[in-house]
Amino acid sequence: MQDTMTDMQRLLMNVAEQLKSGQKTDRSAAIKDLRRIADLATTLASTIEAQR
Repeated sequence: MQDTMTDMQRLLMNVAEQLKSGQKTDRSAAIKDLRRIADLATTLASTIEAQR
């Protein structure tokens, strides 16, 4: 679980940097990273829910 949170934090920092640049390729990368964060969050939520 901690690894997932670390990955999400790293990806979010990447997104912030990518959006600051304003370049189209960086915006595309930001979208990709945001989708990955969403996937990780969904998986983490399911894992936590299953442990209840």
